[in-house]
Amino acid sequence: MSARINHGHQHLNRLDFLRLIRVQLAEDRGCDADVVPLHLSGSIGTLFKVRMSSHGYTLVAKGVETLDLALLRREKKMYDKLRLIQGKYVPVCLGRTDLTLPLYYDSGVYEHVLFLSWAGKPLF
Repeated sequence: MSARINHGHQHLNRLDFLRLIRVQLAEDRGCDADVVPLHLSGSIGTLFKVRMSSHGYTLVAKGVETLDLALLRREKKMYDKLRLIQGKYVPVCLGRTDLTLPLYYDSGVYEHVLFLSWAGKPLF
């Protein structure tokens, strides 16, 4: 399905995107939800594939536990400083939000997420 069919003619602004995806992640739960772990974790957090059901956007969500929230905030600030090269040399950062209900994966409880565009080599 083409991006135009999924997204329509207008894209969401960041605030609307963050509001809608936060609602979706609170309501779209269970084995058929549009969020799946990518089985990739780093020194903080883990990556999830998220598809925004209403608009068809597919992106990466880096989830962290509350213990690592300060580090995620710092990472978001770094992406803000790199805004001019986002989409060319680094992923586009769509923002950060605190979830209403956490994501669970591999004994982790992920309550905070940073949303990024796909970039680099394929994950699979």
